[in-house]
Amino acid sequence: MSALLLVASVSMFILRRKRKVEVATETALLPQLLWRSFTPITSKGDGFNIMTDVASSLEYLHHGHGPNHVVHCDVKPSNILLDDDMVAHVADFGIARLLEFGMEGIISTRGDVYSFSVALMETFTRRKRTDEMFVREMYLKQWIANSLLPDAAIVEVVDADLLGTEEDGDFVSRRDCLSSIMRLALACCAELPEEGINMQEALITLNKIKIKFLKDCVDECSISYSSSCFLKKSPFSSSWFSSAKSA
Repeated sequence: MSALLLVASVSMFILRRKRKVEVATETALLPQLLWRSFTPITSKGDGFNIMTDVASSLEYLHHGHGPNHVVHCDVKPSNILLDDDMVAHVADFGIARLLEFGMEGIISTRGDVYSFSVALMETFTRRKRTDEMFVREMYLKQWIANSLLPDAAIVEVVDADLLGTEEDGDFVSRRDCLSSIMRLALACCAELPEEGINMQEALITLNKIKIKFLKDCVDECSISYSSSCFLKKSPFSSSWFSSAKSA
């Protein structure tokens, strides 16, 4: 009972102190925008920022308490809430666990990392892992892994609304960015522990992908003489670009 109370107290502390893990007053569920909305979330340029919010929240849970870790245990799109500003909030800590130093076993932070990878793949492909197209030995993870092979095409996997067309001035930058995001997703769900990464590493990688995309995109758009081309269907919102440019 004391352990359950401790988990509850830690969860409430996080809800008060960490903006991205509080439950907003007016929210929408991520799946509503991914699969049921008339306006795909990725076409609005918010998909990357949403998943960065989620990664930041999980990184705080896993690494923001010294040697101890809080494991959410139920990371999935339906537990990711979006407020009116499209800020993502991780919700439902009903089965969360506090792991003291050296206690990781069946329940570990790796479960959250794996679940994050699935949410990342579903967000940028707009395909559920339970989609009827995945039969026999073909499943979401394998489908994405196959698309990253030398002779394959990532353009056949990621959300077409986000990727755009080859006529767009920043098409190559967006394609390379999305390939990097998919590689990160696969790294998060690696089967061998030594090949996997934690949420701290995942968040760092996401930010590196974002910075590289913006640099590449500015160069590519400069060549095409279209200074705003990367804002049309970018994986990042134009507001993020403006703040990054002024920083």
